[in-house]
Amino acid sequence: MPRNNSRKKKTSWLRQTLIFSIITLSLIGCRDQSQVKGLVVNLEFSDRTLTDNLVTRLKAKFITTSGYQGLNQDYNLVAVAEWQGREVLREYLKTSVPISKWSASRVYEVTEYLYIPPLINIFEPKTPRGIEIIFRLMLEKSDLTESLILYSRSLQVQPCPVDVPDVVLLDGWEKIKRFPANLESPSYELWTGQKAICLLKNPGRPGILLLDGENAQQEGVGFSLFLGEKRLDELVLPPGKFKKFYSLTVANLGSEPELKLIILVDKTLRLGQIYPGVEDEREVGLKINKIYFR
Repeated sequence: MPRNNSRKKKTSWLRQTLIFSIITLSLIGCRDQSQVKGLVVNLEFSDRTLTDNLVTRLKAKFITTSGYQGLNQDYNLVAVAEWQGREVLREYLKTSVPISKWSASRVYEVTEYLYIPPLINIFEPKTPRGIEIIFRLMLEKSDLTESLILYSRSLQVQPCPVDVPDVVLLDGWEKIKRFPANLESPSYELWTGQKAICLLKNPGRPGILLLDGENAQQEGVGFSLFLGEKRLDELVLPPGKFKKFYSLTVANLGSEPELKLIILVDKTLRLGQIYPGVEDEREVGLKINKIYFR
């Protein structure tokens, strides 16, 4: 009996040692070395399973140790994802304290929504189970002459569920055919009129709405967004690109099976004023690149 107990203890010790070794190797394989001495980065996503065509909330913690010596200039903090050698995600993250003013033995937090675009063809034999993307948090100079990698690792991305409902365009939209110089076939742009309406399916649970677009006018445009009769937002959009995220509760969504999303602008321009040389008298408000609701 004592000899059997000794064998059992030895086997148990070997098993525990093996498990510990596997865990240790796994952690080492996932360790992300920052190029800034004395800076440790931890991050998490709000979704346990990442898919393409997904808005997820990123929460990043930047922990400066006693050995952190600081940076003598400001950088842009950027989240970047690459797949098959091309950049598929780029989002500039806002910090409450300028990076040049970060000091040792502190914790700085950043929370931001990220959108993973459609990437996976579920009918492609090589990708039905998902893909791996390279995700990085980086510091970049505004002129892009220098970058520092703070965090880098591979992320598994699964195909978007097939039951995610589409956004149905109703009244007030203009679909514009464009012929970019670098493309042989035409591309299409989606523009609102002064009032544009689309239909969303009510998921009956909290969801995230994303509106990604551009104000192509030379001045600010008054913008209002309604979900049914409830106003979600009202502001002046400055010229240039914009990306607006809205976290919607069950109370926001109500009980109706379908919801009307209404976009209103206070001024429009003729397409010919936006694109010189284009003879098109249609009046448009905002260019919309993406409406996402999930």
